[in-house]
Amino acid sequence: MKIATIKPLTVPEAAAKLDRYATLFVDVQRANAKTAKAVAKLQEANADANKDALSEMAQIELILADFAKENKILFEDKRKLKTAMASLGLQKSSEIVIADEAAFIIWAKAKELLDLFKVDEKPVKPACKVRIEAGETLPGVTKSDFENINIKVAKHLLAEVESAAE
Repeated sequence: MKIATIKPLTVPEAAAKLDRYATLFVDVQRANAKTAKAVAKLQEANADANKDALSEMAQIELILADFAKENKILFEDKRKLKTAMASLGLQKSSEIVIADEAAFIIWAKAKELLDLFKVDEKPVKPACKVRIEAGETLPGVTKSDFENINIKVAKHLLAEVESAAE
């Protein structure tokens, strides 16, 4: 958020704004805590209510997978078993399995088949910072110093929000 100064503040005005910020922060945290608590209760109730259904669905999936595998001929023309509520189909698919990724990459690099793998080359900023701070010059890399605003809401206010949410 870009900070626009409307008029210069006095210390008491800045203190009042800081307290207003803390009040709003606590209000938002309190609302978020209430929402999280309500969501957790709904998820817990929903999980209990759906436990049996989810278990039965998993069993049915296994049964239907076996049915489809054993009755492939039924899926040759239409490729689907349809009801008014759902459909079951078989779809041909394949996947590439690379059992030894390291060996494959070594082989592909040796053959210069660079299209078979990708390398994500990204600068490591902490390592760059150490070198720059040690006086080394890195092409295209500079260190930028700046100040951030740091607002901390009193811990006792946050504790009140947490205890109210429990």
